[in-house]
Amino acid sequence: WWWEYVNMHFDPVVKQQFAQLTANYGLTVAQAFKLFANQSIKTGVLPLSFDWQKPIENNELSIDNLNSKCQILK
Repeated sequence: WWWEYVNMHFDPVVKQQFAQLTANYGLTVAQAFKLFANQSIKTGVLPLSFDWQKPIENNELSIDNLNSKCQILK
């Protein structure tokens, strides 16, 4: 049936990276999207988090980074 299929177009790099990520969980891309859809329907919300932050060691405002900038100013 036509409503059983969804076609999505991805940047090839994004597609490859997402496929690798889902494979790390033992899932295909299709299985991951099915889980996402089912969880969204059951909870009534999109199971996403937009509060991601850089790890401190890579953060431009890390203590080490700020200390090195202070040394330059001295």
